[in-house]
Amino acid sequence: MQAGFDQFNEAILPIHGSLTRSKILLNTLQSCQKLFQAEESAVLMPIPHAHELEVLCLREQKPKRIKRFRIARNHGIEWWLYSLGKPLVGPGAIIRLPASPALNDAPPHFQPQHIRSFMAIPLKIGSRHKGTLLVINPPAENNFHQHDLNQLRLLAQHTVLALENAADYESLRSLNLELGRQVKVTTAQLLNANETLRHANVAKSELISMVSHELRTPITAISGFAKLLLKAKTNALTDEQAQFFHIIQKHSENLERMITDLLEITKIEQGRLDIHHDRLSLNSLLNEAILSLHACLPDQEKRIRVSPSEEPAILYGDRMRLLQVINNFLTNALKYSPADTPVDATVTAQADQVCLAVENSGQPLTPDQLEKVFEKFFRIKINATQNIPGSGLGLAISKKLIQMHEGRIWAENRANSRLAFCFCLPRHQETTDGLNGTTAK
Repeated sequence: MQAGFDQFNEAILPIHGSLTRSKILLNTLQSCQKLFQAEESAVLMPIPHAHELEVLCLREQKPKRIKRFRIARNHGIEWWLYSLGKPLVGPGAIIRLPASPALNDAPPHFQPQHIRSFMAIPLKIGSRHKGTLLVINPPAENNFHQHDLNQLRLLAQHTVLALENAADYESLRSLNLELGRQVKVTTAQLLNANETLRHANVAKSELISMVSHELRTPITAISGFAKLLLKAKTNALTDEQAQFFHIIQKHSENLERMITDLLEITKIEQGRLDIHHDRLSLNSLLNEAILSLHACLPDQEKRIRVSPSEEPAILYGDRMRLLQVINNFLTNALKYSPADTPVDATVTAQADQVCLAVENSGQPLTPDQLEKVFEKFFRIKINATQNIPGSGLGLAISKKLIQMHEGRIWAENRANSRLAFCFCLPRHQETTDGLNGTTAK
């Protein structure tokens, strides 16, 4: 009756070959049949919250078909074997049924008088009694013995382990399904929120564009008439009145610049800003930007120290848009640094890119400020800068323009408490054709 080591290993392999409870129990019953050549094997398992016992039976005549039925509490030999909860082995005469009418009633399946020899092993997970494994009637006139029970105990342990793995797998599968459901719900909510935000952003941009256009006309008129009154050859204005008109003109120009910035950022975000690519020199663009500074910051351009690139710093880009970025770098460097300190503008030409760095003696920025300085409407809140006019859009526009040129832009603190704003753009390489002497772009 006792199976060999190889035969036992071969019998338990199918038990671990599945992660579903029903398949594990079927494989367990088939393994019992294979090991002990019994007439019948069964698993007795309680049904949670039902006060019933589920019986799964496999007969030698039909080794692949499980019979299932339920037994009410305290009915039949099946419930008695499960309730006993301890290993049993021996001939049928060993079974001593309690003097209970329910137990002595004709059971649904097993009849004590038909049990010649049997083994019963409880299926326990820790201290929890999960069921009973039952094997009935070995071949011919044989009986089950203790060594058979030992093998059945080992097989039951493998069954319990496989059921635990299946329960863990089912828990993980259920958790994954729930997580997947939650991800779908959250994704749908995010998509709806993004769509709402997109519509809100479009509406905001359209409102800003409309309001900016409406404001530009009166602001331009106010600024223009203030200039005319100041230039008029008349003694009608007192010195105090002239001073008031200077203030009107100055603030009108500030408002006009803010409106222009708002229109620019709106066009960029809506994808309505066109970029024209021409062959340009970054050295020439820097010189042109410095010359144009005299109109808005008289005499301040003298503070700028230029270090041009020795090699041609050639690129393809939009002249007006790149001048806008360079002018923004220079004006910020001049406005946000002490009046008696120099501003250094350095052009470098590398193998695949050309770069500009504008460095001043302004207050160094914190890591958080360095990260946010190119965001819309961000302004550094310190006493030294709170009275300097600005919209907080210049650097945001500069970043988007450089990105539209496939470049990168950043700010960094440098030695001696100096602050630098930099950008790099792809360098245009020129090669000479050795056959005809022409230059290819």
